[in-house]
Amino acid sequence: MLLSRPDIKIDKYGRYRRTALHEAAATRHDDVVRMLLSHPDIDVNKPDIRGESPLFGPVSRRCDNVCRMLMSHPDIDVYKKNTQGESVLHAVCKWGCINTVKICLETNTIEMEAIDEHGVTPLACAAELGRTDIVRMLAAKGEM
Repeated sequence: MLLSRPDIKIDKYGRYRRTALHEAAATRHDDVVRMLLSHPDIDVNKPDIRGESPLFGPVSRRCDNVCRMLMSHPDIDVYKKNTQGESVLHAVCKWGCINTVKICLETNTIEMEAIDEHGVTPLACAAELGRTDIVRMLAAKGEM
């Protein structure tokens, strides 16, 4: 198998400074993501040109299975922000997938009060976009 060859650089950047994990995660290739995550040298937090880890792709594209796989990886940094200071939860609120919000909130490690470069929290982002369903979920989680 190609991944077992010592000369293969698992985290080599390609187009837009994205790795194979970025591409597989953003395009719903569950089996490929699973294989890449099993590689001992994989960097699950390696940023692309926008400073986004591979986790940003599936949360903004509603790839729930991939999101779960990445969030369950022991080395995942759910606090990692992109170049605009947005967290994964900001991205989830922007793209508005209620299932992905649930997945993120289930981890109990998501930073609810993360602030982007404009001083906006994920809750404020959801409110600004009129996502009352997400606002309710975030508000309920914040009260716990």
